Amino acid sequence: MYKIETIENQRKAILPMNSISETIFYNQRFLISAPISEPLAWRLTKVEDIFPKGVRRLTFAADTYN
Repeated sequence: MYKIETIENQRKAILPMNSISETIFYNQRFLISAPISEPLAWRLTKVEDIFPKGVRRLTFAADTYN
């Protein structure tokens, strides 16, 4: 189950809990973009484990690329 929502320079994603999503933590930076010279950078601002157990909701805010 994958879902992304758009809210004014924010992105939300819902991921299943697994060995990869368990390593995602607050304030981590990600490049979520097409392969361009200055990709879009995002900072993780919220990590929630939601019901049903085993699902993680992530909130990203736009960040500067450097």
